Amino acid sequence: MSEELNATKERLTLLVVDDEPAVRFSFSQLLAPYFDVRIAGSFAEARRLIESVRFDIALVDDRLPEPGGVELLATIRQSAPGTVRLLMSAWVDNERLVKAINEGQVNGFLEKPISPGRLMAHISQFSQLCTLIRQRDQALTQLELQNRTLEALVSERTRQLEDQNRQLERLATRDPLTGLYNRRYIEEKLEEETARARRYGPPLSVVLLDLDNFKMVNDTLGHQTGDEVLVAIAQSLRKDVRQVDVVGRIGGEEFIVILPNTPAKSAVTMGERIRSRIEGLDCIVKPDGTPLRMTISGGIAQFVAEDSGSKEMLERADRVLYQAKREGKNRVLLDAQ
Repeated sequence: MSEELNATKERLTLLVVDDEPAVRFSFSQLLAPYFDVRIAGSFAEARRLIESVRFDIALVDDRLPEPGGVELLATIRQSAPGTVRLLMSAWVDNERLVKAINEGQVNGFLEKPISPGRLMAHISQFSQLCTLIRQRDQALTQLELQNRTLEALVSERTRQLEDQNRQLERLATRDPLTGLYNRRYIEEKLEEETARARRYGPPLSVVLLDLDNFKMVNDTLGHQTGDEVLVAIAQSLRKDVRQVDVVGRIGGEEFIVILPNTPAKSAVTMGERIRSRIEGLDCIVKPDGTPLRMTISGGIAQFVAEDSGSKEMLERADRVLYQAKREGKNRVLLDAQ
């Protein structure tokens, strides 16, 4: 983690706002080796800082004395929209979260208490985002200055911007280990597809998949080997789907395939093809030189008119997935509805 933060060419500026002195001190001590850290204990103190310093990241506690953390993030958004805004809270308050999303447009939420390891993991992730934003902003500035006289540079910088935007999009929608779509993207895509199926009538199916006995791989061969297995499974899934299908990783060893314009019978064929390929796949070579093979269980469900959205379809797929597990694993079952 520290290697990733130290790899940043320029030190990023980070604002920590919390009314508890112990929290401010501990966060400052932890983050100071990697960032230019400034601390504040109130809305007023933080506002004075943001008027004179351009912060890359603002880490703000929700329960500040009035005005609160959400109001401060809203102020930061207005004065410095490029600042990554992170909200901390000791408890989840749905009403406050909605307000934070609407007014502060927070980029992330951290629930207290926050362990040093989890804090560093979150900050490392958003530091990458800050670096990309800073590079994009610098490229835009250069583009504006040289646009009239350096057309060749404009073309090159535009390409760089497109690459950086693609990286930003990938951070937001892709699982960093496997490169498959992440849960957030999958949920949005599935709602879109169920709305289309309800309105226009094309069949829609989903295949939920869960690796069998994956915990044993992590326990006996280590988590790095487990990661290699997940990457191999993801590569195999890509080979079995059509261009219109959407493949995602939605949990540790859990995957999903969204199949637009696909009736249940065709989804079963697809699910069985996936299961068979993975059963015969040499995921990795173990230390003793033998190949490691895995199996996978799956549950399939089709969207029906009675479904109000994607939730009911996913629940049915999940139910038959665990039926497949109970019946001996390494099988794909179809919801009977």
